[in-house]
Amino acid sequence: MRWIDLRKHFFYGLPPRKWAAALKACLLFMSLILGTLGLHHGSKAGLPAHTANSSQESRDVDTLQALGAAARERNAWADAEDYLLRAQYQLHREFGVTTAKQQPIVEGLATLSIQSENYQKANQLFEFNHFVAQKTTLPASMIQADIALANWYLQSGQFERAAALLEPSEADDFTGANFIPERALLRLDIARFTRHCCSPKEIMATVEQAEHSGLPEDSLQQFRQAAIQLLIVSGHNIEAASILKAVASSQNAPPRMIAGKRRIMHRDPNRELSQIERRQIEQLLQLRGMGSDPRMNDALWNRGPQTVTISSSDEFLPIERPEQSELGANRQFHALTGHPLRFREKDLRQILPAKYLKKANLESLEIVMVFAITPEGRVRNIRFEGPYDRQIKELMRDTLKAVRFQPELRNGKPILREDFRLVQSFPLQGEA
Repeated sequence: MRWIDLRKHFFYGLPPRKWAAALKACLLFMSLILGTLGLHHGSKAGLPAHTANSSQESRDVDTLQALGAAARERNAWADAEDYLLRAQYQLHREFGVTTAKQQPIVEGLATLSIQSENYQKANQLFEFNHFVAQKTTLPASMIQADIALANWYLQSGQFERAAALLEPSEADDFTGANFIPERALLRLDIARFTRHCCSPKEIMATVEQAEHSGLPEDSLQQFRQAAIQLLIVSGHNIEAASILKAVASSQNAPPRMIAGKRRIMHRDPNRELSQIERRQIEQLLQLRGMGSDPRMNDALWNRGPQTVTISSSDEFLPIERPEQSELGANRQFHALTGHPLRFREKDLRQILPAKYLKKANLESLEIVMVFAITPEGRVRNIRFEGPYDRQIKELMRDTLKAVRFQPELRNGKPILREDFRLVQSFPLQGEA
């Protein structure tokens, strides 16, 4: 009998719960070997073969990238991905796995993943590109890598991650010598979607940094607009008015909804119940085995969406990742629906009438509202132009209370706007 020395075995010393991970690593290694063999087989079928000549390698990579671009133009996603992976493999063979030369290819693969709605894979590719860029010793390249990844986090609804990524450079953008305008403006945009950053003093300091950095006037206007909106959202209307007075002394402008993420405070559905009536309901819940613990009754008393998002550009994807602080949240992306107010689909279905569970009915729903906007950017006196269901009216009222507007300007001064009309719809993805 031939004995096997377990000490030389791959799984020796691993606890049973880690065998699956070890086996997965083995299978991944085997698939890489098989992919290499397949690549050599494909080269014999007419694809450029690997040679020792560096210029030939570059031509091979350029050819594969061009073929990938052509395949993407004709919507052949699988072919485009295959060409880009082959180009990436060529670079790995010549320059190593962490070569910076592969970054355009990885970005192309991430774009393909977005077009196929594989957002998890796209996120991994963008993070890998950031990892590769961090291997360089050039400070400018590392800064641009942080900006690129933070911008992806913002567009894909990972707001807390975006803020955390830029947090180490806060001092530079507020008062430091290493002021990067693109990063500072991105930080102000991200701040509207998170609950931290920045104080009024820090916001004003960022605008001052921009004004002394030699930027063109249109870029300075972007900084001022971002600062004004962030100050309004955070409740610092006096500081916002001071910037408006300085840059728009004779300007007239209509109200504008401010992009960001807001928490919806729903009205208590039982606010009119007496103590005796509440006690009777709790007893009824206990008889049905539901108990009276509010943590156990979240699904029963859920009033629908807890947050609403307003995108700041067409580049925002219809997805959002839950925050780490959300109880029981996983790290999967949630689908968003609605324009201009975007809600999580799964939360929206809990509050809308059953007829809107059908996508066709939801897509045909348009909610027309008329309301006033105060000089502080708050919504008042909401009216509905149509016989909408009670659940829809309650959701819109609660949501609009959380939304903020940049107020109407007359000669540079914020004024009350009466009868502002807003249409909320739920179009198919890409039609908003």
